[in-house]
Amino acid sequence: MEKVLPAPRKSLPEHAPRVYSLKVAPEKIRLIIGPQGKTINKIIEKTGVTIDFEEDGTVFVTANNKKSAEEALFWIKNITREIKVGETFEGEVKRVLDTGVIVEILPGREAMLPGSEVKKILKKRRVNLYHLFKPLQKIKVKVKSINGEGRIFLTLFKKYGRRI
Repeated sequence: MEKVLPAPRKSLPEHAPRVYSLKVAPEKIRLIIGPQGKTINKIIEKTGVTIDFEEDGTVFVTANNKKSAEEALFWIKNITREIKVGETFEGEVKRVLDTGVIVEILPGREAMLPGSEVKKILKKRRVNLYHLFKPLQKIKVKVKSINGEGRIFLTLFKKYGRRI
C-alpha cells in the first residue's frame, strides 16, 4: 500500500464528495430556511448540496464537489452575517409597494426602502414608486436603521452615479 500512497494526501481531489460544518446563532437558522423554505430550497436548487441543522446552530453542508460546497457556504455566511447600520449594498428590487420598495441586499435577505425616505431624498412631496423602481432593477442602498425585530430599513445611496 505504501508504494501506491506513501503518505496521506494534503487535500481532497476537486470532485470528491465532502461535508462541511459551520456554526451560526440558533435563531439565525430561520434566515437560512426562509419563508416557507424558499431560501434553503433556492440554495439547494442552485448548488446541488444537502443542508442539515442541529439545534445548537451547527449547519452541515454536504456536496458532491468543492465548488458547490463553497458556493453554498458563501451563501449561508452572507445570509447569517450581522448587518450593520451604515453598510452599503447593491441590491435588487424584488417588489414595489405603495409604502416602499422591498430590496434583496444579500441572497435571501430583504430590506425595506420606505417611500417616505425616497420622498425626502428626492425633495418631493409626492413620488410614484412604481415609476421610479422596477423588479430586478439594481440600486445602491445604505442601511439606515434596524429595528428591534431585526427588520432592516434602507436609504438610497447613489442614483445615476452621484450621491442623492
